Amino acid sequence: MLSRAKRDAVWPVFEEYRGQLSSRKLKEVDDAYREVADLLLADGERAADYSAIVIDETQDFGPQALRLLRAVIPSGPNDLFFVGDGHQRIYSRNRAAMSKCGIDIRGRSRKLYLNYRTTDEIRRQAVALLEGCEVDDLDDGHDETKRYKSLSHGPVPSLVTADGIEAAAVQVIGFVKSFREDKGDGEAPSVCVIASSEKNREALAKQVQGAGLSCVTITAQANHSDSRDVVHFATMHRSKGLEFDAVVVVAPDSYFQDPGETASQRKLMYVALTRAKRAAMLIRLA
Repeated sequence: MLSRAKRDAVWPVFEEYRGQLSSRKLKEVDDAYREVADLLLADGERAADYSAIVIDETQDFGPQALRLLRAVIPSGPNDLFFVGDGHQRIYSRNRAAMSKCGIDIRGRSRKLYLNYRTTDEIRRQAVALLEGCEVDDLDDGHDETKRYKSLSHGPVPSLVTADGIEAAAVQVIGFVKSFREDKGDGEAPSVCVIASSEKNREALAKQVQGAGLSCVTITAQANHSDSRDVVHFATMHRSKGLEFDAVVVVAPDSYFQDPGETASQRKLMYVALTRAKRAAMLIRLA
C-alpha cells in the first residue's frame, strides 16, 4: 500500500503514461475489454449473436475479460461453458471470482478428478511442488488435491541437482538416451526439455545439439510439438497446453524456495511437469 504522499508523487507518471497511450491510439488490454463490455451492455435491445460460448483455460482470464464474456451473450440456459484449473494459474494478476463478474456457477459446477494424461507418479510429484501454495476454485473459494488421481502408472520422476547449465545438459542427454532405449524399436517417443527462460532454453539446446541429438525449439511463432525423432525445447510458459511422452524440467534454485514467495514459479513447474505422459525428470539448477 502507498501512502498519500507516495500516491501523489507517482500519479503524474500514470497520467503521462495514459496520455501517451491516448495520443498513439493505444489501450491497455483490460481497458479495451471494459469499454467493449460497456458498449455491448449499453445496447439493451441487441440480439444475441451467439447461442453459446465455450471458454477454455478460464484460470487465465481476469475480471474484465470475464465481464466482457458475460456481456457478449445474454444470460440464459447453456449460455456459457467454462473449463479451467486453478493449479495451472500462472498469471496471478488475473485471479477473479466468476460470481463477482456476473457469472453464477453456484450448484452448476463440476470437478473432474481423473487425470488421463500423466501417470500417478508424475501427478504426485507435480502436486508436491504446490505444497504451501494457495489454489483457488475459480470462484473465490479454495481447491483441494486429495481426491485427484491418475489412471496410469510409471516410474517415479527423477529429481537431481545440477551445478550449472552444462551439468544440467549432461543430465538431459542421459535421460533422453535412456528413455529412447527403453522404448525400443519403432517411432521415437516425444521428449521436451522445458526451461524457465529463453536464455536457459537456448543454452541447453546448444549443449544437447552438440551431443549429436536433433533439436527443435517451440516458440510462439513456431509450434513443432508434433515433430518426431527430435528433442523439443520450450519455456515453461510456452509448454502450456502441450503434451509429450516425457519431459525434463530445468528450474533455477530460486523456484524451490519459500512457497509463499514463489507460488507463481511453483505453478509454472507444475504446468511444465504435467506435460509428461509417461516419464519425467526435474533438474534443480544450482
